[in-house]
Amino acid sequence: MNAFEIIKKPVLSEKSYAGIASKKYVFVVDSRADKTQIKNAVEAAFGVKVAKVNTSLVYPSDAVDEDDRGVHCGAGTTQKNNT
Repeated sequence: MNAFEIIKKPVLSEKSYAGIASKKYVFVVDSRADKTQIKNAVEAAFGVKVAKVNTSLVYPSDAVDEDDRGVHCGAGTTQKNNT
């Protein structure tokens, strides 16, 4: 899987917007991806250094579309690469 197959979309909520101040970002990612793959995908897609990856399974309700199933990933503190 490439970076754009792993990262599906950002999560836009009040809680995720609050994390932006502390450089924490939340994405819906492919449920088959592990933490290392998620870290590499975020670094490749956005050109940042990922310090930490947290994942959590989110089980959809009946109202959620099939495409929205996945894992929410909060990438911790990020820094721009100087290269």
